[in-house]
Amino acid sequence: MPPHRLPLTDALLETLQGVSRSRFTVLDAKLPGFQVEVSGRHKRFVVRTRGHYKTIGRWPLISLHEARAAAYEFLRLGCCRFG
Repeated sequence: MPPHRLPLTDALLETLQGVSRSRFTVLDAKLPGFQVEVSGRHKRFVVRTRGHYKTIGRWPLISLHEARAAAYEFLRLGCCRFG
């Protein structure tokens, strides 16, 4: 199933639920490359760009605002300079 592209919000994150052995991805409509991966146990923020993949953190341990800011910095600075 192809990923969904939606504007990520706190309300949306609260409603997303995964099934035990499957995972799906929701792409952020506001920031290309930023996405949330949802499984039965957790939701994690990820940023992807050509050939690079970085896990930012799990929701709600890191807020959507913090994750989006980290993804923006990753994309702005270039993935090679980001730790």
